[in-house]
Amino acid sequence: MKTLLYLATILSLVACSNNVPARWASLPYPKEHLSAVEDTTDEHGIYLEYKGLDREQLLQQIEAGLTASGYVKVGEAFEGAVVGYAKGEDKLAVKVDQSGEQLFLAVFDAEGKEPLLHGVVFGKYQLGETTSGEKAKEQLLNELEK
Repeated sequence: MKTLLYLATILSLVACSNNVPARWASLPYPKEHLSAVEDTTDEHGIYLEYKGLDREQLLQQIEAGLTASGYVKVGEAFEGAVVGYAKGEDKLAVKVDQSGEQLFLAVFDAEGKEPLLHGVVFGKYQLGETTSGEKAKEQLLNELEK
């Protein structure tokens, strides 16, 4: 029975890895507890589903793998919910969502599924208050006068 379970796990991992574009094949994402590669995975992002570990364990494993591959942690946003890593010009955002016992790992570049999150973690966009209406019009006129 254990052999059958082991074989089923190996076959599911092989099936999952066949859906991974070449850009992500060398990314050291955790293979253990991997349950699915999402259909939205493409050359701009890899989106994986995990079961059997917690969010912190998954984040630690992906950070260790990225660091071993030469990536450096360069920032985070949303109180650590999104973390940015860079290796030369290659800038990747990492996010882990959780629903019940299932974890969803997203590793993506600026053209991935969530470009706004990528932009915030790498400083392209700033979080803050926004204005609208008359107040926004006044601010714009004041800026134009300068």
